[in-house]
Amino acid sequence: MRRIIMLITAIVLILGLSVSAGAVTQATMVRSQASVLIDESCEVVVTATFHLDTPMDDLTFPLPVDAANVTLNGARVGTAISGEARHVDISRITGGMAGDFSVVISYRLKDVIDFNDEGILQATIPLLSGFSYPVDGLELTVTMPEAVTEKPAFSSGYHKSNIEQYLQFSVDGAVITASSTESLKDHETLDMTVSVSEELFPQRVIELQNLDGFYLAMGIAAAVALIYWLIFLRNLPPRFITSATAPEGFSAGQMGSVLNLRGADLTMMVFSWAQLGYLVIHTDKKGRVTLQKQMEMGNERSAFEQRCFKNLFGNRNTVDTSGSRYAEMCRKTGKMPPNIQGLVHPKSGSAYVFRSLMAIVGMLCGICLGLTLSAEAAVRWFPAVLMALFCGIGSWLLHNWWESIFTHRRGSLLAAVVVITLWVVLSIVAKTFWLDGWVIFGQLLVGLMAAFGGRRTEAGRQAMSEVLGLRRYLRRLPRKQLEHIYRQNPDYFHMLIPYALALGVDKGFAKHFDREPMPDCPYMTGVAVGRMRAVQWSRVMRRTIGAMEAKSRTKPLDDLMARLQSFIK
Repeated sequence: MRRIIMLITAIVLILGLSVSAGAVTQATMVRSQASVLIDESCEVVVTATFHLDTPMDDLTFPLPVDAANVTLNGARVGTAISGEARHVDISRITGGMAGDFSVVISYRLKDVIDFNDEGILQATIPLLSGFSYPVDGLELTVTMPEAVTEKPAFSSGYHKSNIEQYLQFSVDGAVITASSTESLKDHETLDMTVSVSEELFPQRVIELQNLDGFYLAMGIAAAVALIYWLIFLRNLPPRFITSATAPEGFSAGQMGSVLNLRGADLTMMVFSWAQLGYLVIHTDKKGRVTLQKQMEMGNERSAFEQRCFKNLFGNRNTVDTSGSRYAEMCRKTGKMPPNIQGLVHPKSGSAYVFRSLMAIVGMLCGICLGLTLSAEAAVRWFPAVLMALFCGIGSWLLHNWWESIFTHRRGSLLAAVVVITLWVVLSIVAKTFWLDGWVIFGQLLVGLMAAFGGRRTEAGRQAMSEVLGLRRYLRRLPRKQLEHIYRQNPDYFHMLIPYALALGVDKGFAKHFDREPMPDCPYMTGVAVGRMRAVQWSRVMRRTIGAMEAKSRTKPLDDLMARLQSFIK
């Protein structure tokens, strides 16, 4: 019996020795000093003392995930985000040894002032972000920019609001102090919230009031635009009627007019007239393009084409496309109504009204973006006006993306990409990406909804379907059908290339002809020596179009202002 008692005593002593030798790694003291500034930021300095029972090579101290300008013992240091915290590696300070160590970490928090769910303006300061080991002692000092009149509230990950029974805190003017009355568990978090004066942070109050009104106005404008589209512009989805020839009575320059009810493209009409034998396109060695009339245009063409042909040549037989006169004619023709009877329903509305309403939505979104980006109340309306102009004009440019797919002019696509990129970057900086993202998506959708210009009659839908069918046919062109057509008509490529150019599918159309050389183009002279492949002819014709339109091209902003002026008139 005595031996059993001695054995039990020895085991107890051994266990006691083992427990005493296994002292727990912990933060013996964490002191946090936070200062809230008038610009809604918060400067924090943390002094932490650790006891390491064993050497540790991967010890980190967690900070709030949005902490910036982090320093460790006065030197800038890199951080790594893991979970919901930003971690600072402090093992470089411990040097892989056990014992007691102390570090000083400073960082900056932005935008600690905001409204809570009840609409009360308050400061929210994360003071502890979940250290991996227990915290034996915690001391906090928070300095506000004005005297604190409301009781601060504390919340932790483990205890929620009950953490306050484990804290002793007091308020002395603008300074809040607190300390823990017992050890905190590992991975514990601690946040402090305190109400602040709206007079001290007027920009937050202005932002809340203004943005609510603008959000409502955006919703109303978008709803009115949608109702207008449903009543006056609603169309059935377009059909595709496959056709191997151009729609009868329409030149290549009128393909855009049939699709979107815009003005005609004079340069593409010139290519159609040249293909029909009315004129010859001549390019000299310097790249200057001249048009040489071969015969007068009679009643076999539409009155609109006859008028454009007469205005182009007048009493002359030669026109220099590099001159300002041709450039002005291109611009005027592009603004002229298509004058194609029977395409539009008598009660059809204007796509410009629909687009203008959605551009207003973009402007209102721009005001919200500008107010959010501006930090000072005294200057916040200036960036708001700039952003309103940018987003309003940008919205109008985004509307053109769909139309540019069906033409040889792809500048609208580039403009849309630039606008979207700038808009997204600004929204990310302002932290309003979801609102701006939806507005951008809505503006792109408007381009699709307004692409065909208005409500169509059955004849209008038929003409649009034939143009879309021709475009798809030129882009896909079955090989067997091409061989059959090409045997019967060797000039088939030169006959259809003006329409392929006008519809933006000339490259795909030319590739179907492989590498076989094409006959010389009967309506273009001075281009090259020897026979060229279809792809080469496509490139030559694109360069010719570029030379003809060099002086007539307008910048997107100039084009927008011109269209707005014509709409007002």
